[in-house]
Amino acid sequence: MAPAPCMVPSDTAPPDTSVIVVSRQRPALLRRCLMSLLQSDHPRMEVIVVADSASLARVESFRAAGLRLLAFDAPNISAARNIGLAAAGGAVVAFIDDDAV
Repeated sequence: MAPAPCMVPSDTAPPDTSVIVVSRQRPALLRRCLMSLLQSDHPRMEVIVVADSASLARVESFRAAGLRLLAFDAPNISAARNIGLAAAGGAVVAFIDDDAV
């Protein structure tokens, strides 16, 4: 038996959502991913970027769009994600790789 579809009433506001992007030494991919995220129409979404200092410098202009930029430059994606998670304020947290659009 198939599970029942998840039905959300149309008058229900979407939950506060945190999207965490972790990147290391891939500023061009990070920039493309952030440009894609900024086109989202989710009304209650924060984007948190955890990346090395050089990559953050390349996307500093995105801070004006409300993105939170956190420096972390170690080859440890789990630790980077945990830093983003600690900064997240959303009831729902999503992770996206820097090479996704």
